Amino acid sequence: MRNIILISIELDETFAAAAPSRLISDCTITAFPANQQDMQVRVGGDDEHVADWPAGVGVTLEEIDLAQLEFKGAGGDKVLIAGTSAP
Repeated sequence: MRNIILISIELDETFAAAAPSRLISDCTITAFPANQQDMQVRVGGDDEHVADWPAGVGVTLEEIDLAQLEFKGAGGDKVLIAGTSAP
């Protein structure tokens, strides 16, 4: 049985993980359309590979560990995550 996952993270200037512990998910991650600027994303704390993510853009990912995804952005900007736990 899959569990529903709905996460909204309010961003600031420091990276924050999408989940506090291992959480494997099939989900869509969207930078809130009203964000002031591109948010940044990195995987597993790797500062060498940080990507900009434009406001309003959503990406569907399968079997991703949300604890490994970290986001930061302008204060008050948001990232939305909707999906299910992976089988």
